[in-house]
Amino acid sequence: MVFSSPNLHLTTDHGIATLSLRFPGRPTNALDLDRLCELDAAILAVESTPTIRTLVLRSGLPTGFCEGLHPSAIAGLANPADAAAFSGFGQRVLTRLTRLELPTVAFIDGVCRDAGLELALACDYRLALANVAAPLGFPGRMTCLGGASRLQNLVGMRTANQIVSEGRLFSAREAKSLGFIDEAFCERRAKIELRSFLDSLDRRPLKAKPSRTWREEGLAEERASFAAWASQNREATEVAPVVPLPAKVGVTSASPMLRRLAADFAVRGTQVLLVDEDPHSRERIEEWRRRGFLTPLEADQAKNRLTNSDAVDAFRDADLVFASDLEDAVSRENAMNPRGLLLVETRELKGLEGFHHPQRVLGLRWDTPRSVTLDIDSSRFEAIKASVSSWLGTLGLAVRVQARSSSEPTALRSTTPSRSLVAA
Repeated sequence: MVFSSPNLHLTTDHGIATLSLRFPGRPTNALDLDRLCELDAAILAVESTPTIRTLVLRSGLPTGFCEGLHPSAIAGLANPADAAAFSGFGQRVLTRLTRLELPTVAFIDGVCRDAGLELALACDYRLALANVAAPLGFPGRMTCLGGASRLQNLVGMRTANQIVSEGRLFSAREAKSLGFIDEAFCERRAKIELRSFLDSLDRRPLKAKPSRTWREEGLAEERASFAAWASQNREATEVAPVVPLPAKVGVTSASPMLRRLAADFAVRGTQVLLVDEDPHSRERIEEWRRRGFLTPLEADQAKNRLTNSDAVDAFRDADLVFASDLEDAVSRENAMNPRGLLLVETRELKGLEGFHHPQRVLGLRWDTPRSVTLDIDSSRFEAIKASVSSWLGTLGLAVRVQARSSSEPTALRSTTPSRSLVAA
């Protein structure tokens, strides 16, 4: 082993060095000052080892490449000067990575966003899995480690600014078509594609050259923008544990938003039971396929996970059931297993006396197409919050939770999403 630290491990094999990111304390890798210092030391170790011909950066965790900055990194920035200094140090570290004389490859096998994508952009080449569990983009709508300038070198200033400002997440195949990913492939071909790409580099070890002039002034603009952003986002967010997705989910509602959720569960391997044939779920799966997140075979497999039954007891073994009608929800809940959870999309969560286990009934409100508020009984708040927040978070939703008294119903300010939300 050429280099090892608490978070990074650098190994070599026949001239190919692999730098594995394995950051403890979070489900996926995230950067902070200490980890940037370790990355700097690892780059120095690569520079000092003449037998290394190619460097590969990849995750040592099964849940993603790098999701961005650790919440503690932002919380520790007491003022704009600290934020600018942090950004400047990170820019210098990634610039050293970019200027290594040997080819560098980012192997993106999971979530890669914000500062994590900036790390990948600092490499010469980027190879990425194309599936729904591996989106790429800048949902935080900011860069701080030189990512904006590097992205502009790859796709042009106008497209780069649009990618960052819109906060959209892309599949690897979409990113390849835009020009900031070099190769995209499905998971079953990952090892073959990586090996083939490294073999081609070994035969002709070329550094990737930027197509445009590096804008040093862009780094200063980025530091100033990050300092302003950090001052408004200094409060650390809670780290939710990763909980395996439920084996079976039921949807009794005709709500298009819930049917889209049904599809999102299905493409991630969950069996989904619907009360009837539904075009929204299948159209959602087709949308994933068209955007390059799924192969045609994977899309067909996801559709096969959608089954139909209007029998009340069909949801008996479901771990999670979504409903939007309280009367129907009562009948479903009475037939569910005691461990299942019931999420009711409703304006006012009341009349819970009809439920056998009202503590497991949650209210659900859509705030935007990408964010929801959950109303959870206070007696089971902590136990339920972690699992449901993780499940919905895995689907890309921002989740806000609030506790309700066990003895008093809670009024949710809105009900099924408006037409504008459904259309979005």
